[in-house]
Amino acid sequence: MNVRQIGITATILLLFAVIGTAMVAATYEGTRDRIAANERETLLRKLNQLIPPGSYDNELLDDSIELPAGELADRPRSTRQRRVRGLDPRYAAPTSTRP
Repeated sequence: MNVRQIGITATILLLFAVIGTAMVAATYEGTRDRIAANERETLLRKLNQLIPPGSYDNELLDDSIELPAGELADRPRSTRQRRVRGLDPRYAAPTSTRP
């Protein structure tokens, strides 16, 4: 192969990489908010199966407590959504994430 052919091939590969990256970035930006809203809706639906919707008057997803990971390596960091009726916290529903 000559140097000119290598340059053409490299330019074509570079164009594919730039166009592909731009398409992935545009798709991510276009769907990021919708995905976050779907995740919140799904979590709220699951929490409402554990905690009846009429038994709290706070926003479950906005009122949470972050608990650190346990001393054992296999215990993940976890979040508890608090159910509050008036000013009296009654229940904490767990959701967990791996670090």
